[in-house]
Amino acid sequence: MGTGKTGIGEASNRIGTTARNGAAKKNMGQSREIALFGGSFNPLHMGHVYVMAHVLATEPVDELWLVPAHTHAFAKSLAPYDIRLRMCEEACRLFSRRVRVSTAERDIARADRPSFTIDTLSHLQEQCSDVRFGLVIGSDILATFGKWKESARIRKLARLIVIHRAGHPVEDAGPPLPDVSSTWIRQRLRRKESLHGWVPKEVARMCEETSESFNQS
Repeated sequence: MGTGKTGIGEASNRIGTTARNGAAKKNMGQSREIALFGGSFNPLHMGHVYVMAHVLATEPVDELWLVPAHTHAFAKSLAPYDIRLRMCEEACRLFSRRVRVSTAERDIARADRPSFTIDTLSHLQEQCSDVRFGLVIGSDILATFGKWKESARIRKLARLIVIHRAGHPVEDAGPPLPDVSSTWIRQRLRRKESLHGWVPKEVARMCEETSESFNQS
């Protein structure tokens, strides 16, 4: 989900929109909160893993759903969606079934325009009307959040879960996110440098096997 962009996925951990309300219930009649963590994940790295662990450990949420962007909000080139989706699914395995992957961005994708966060949230709310959502965002974008498409409505549909980004302190957000980016990971891939320690080991293997896809992004 970008500044204005998200179903949930499982080969083993994927939830598509056909799952609807049943996949998101803990028990009949009992509402639960799901944290939505959107991004391009191009590729997924240990900074993303830190965010997942931090949210699950510190926030009153039942699950976290990764929401890989189908296309970039600003038309930047990305590795194929299916590759990034599989990487997200590999990262889910680190957290058992508390982390899943949403395919909502793919499910609502249109060729004539990008999908925005409000589109994704509205879609998920329709599919899972008994679920409360939290939206994971970095502290670095708080200042411009008001410029997102229908930002006031986003706040009505989801509780903001703010993650501390270095240089952008925010009260009660914990330690800053590790200083690692997907751009830096792609640069290491192009230089054929090791990704050990910077991405989950299965994701590193996938990056190396599909490196040409990231060379184009």
